[in-house]
Amino acid sequence: EVVNNRPDPLNALNVTVLIYRFDGTLDSHKAYPVAQVPGSSTVKAAQIEVSARISPLYFIKLNLTDAGGNLLSSNFYWQHVAQDQFDGLMNLPIVMLDAAGSTRIEGDNTVVTVTLRNNTPNVALLSHLQLHQKKSGRRVLPVFYSDNYISLVPGESSTITIEAATKDLQGDLPLVELDGYNV
Repeated sequence: EVVNNRPDPLNALNVTVLIYRFDGTLDSHKAYPVAQVPGSSTVKAAQIEVSARISPLYFIKLNLTDAGGNLLSSNFYWQHVAQDQFDGLMNLPIVMLDAAGSTRIEGDNTVVTVTLRNNTPNVALLSHLQLHQKKSGRRVLPVFYSDNYISLVPGESSTITIEAATKDLQGDLPLVELDGYNV
């Protein structure tokens, strides 16, 4: 379903359903056009169909784009063919993500931009960023993240913006720590 929480209608949308096997290989890729979602409403876009030969534990990535191909929303799920049996997630291979970052000052705030890229053949589940003071190691709070707990499929990248009051760094440089379920 596509949920429109805005008061105005959304037009000419596209829902993309990507299903990945446990080993990170793409099992299926389908796109569904959605002509319009009126303001403050929900429209059914499609019924997700999973191959009978899918791995017992698998992943579903849903992307919603506008007519220009701009990403409006992305959701990531893990499923098991025998409902609620997720202990197999413990067998996910460890993934090493590539990360690049930059820092800039905007008024009273420090803005850190981090791009994560999954160059491995496996899914990186729930990648998590934390902002710290570099020398002291202390966590900086409050912090505003454009996204966090990010799951990346093979070959995918995501750019995250982290914003904190410069005074909360207490004269120290920012340090971003990255961890995750299998990262």
